[in-house]
Amino acid sequence: MTDRRRRDKKKFADEEIAPAPQSAETIRTTPIRVTVDLAPPLHKALKRWCNGAALDLDLTDVALAQAARALVVELTEPDPTKRLPGLDERVRERLSSGDYTHAPTEVQSVQ
Repeated sequence: MTDRRRRDKKKFADEEIAPAPQSAETIRTTPIRVTVDLAPPLHKALKRWCNGAALDLDLTDVALAQAARALVVELTEPDPTKRLPGLDERVRERLSSGDYTHAPTEVQSVQ
């Protein structure tokens, strides 16, 4: 964490936070930042997937954030019939097991 972020965090911790408005009329319009730490192999795999998707879609780049947003949209699709089959169950299974890695793959030697 940078010194500036530490100072900002301390500044906000010392201030009293106003309660959120209770009106049903209040709708948040600014995005909410979400950060996640990935193990290097998982980051590499996601970057590789994004690069492949960019090539497939004839785009110059697919950002990690774009892929994350697309996954969130798929997981939270309001109409269950439009959700990707099996995705919800697979994510729940990973959450319950705490397994956030890929299954090891066998490396075949070139002869």
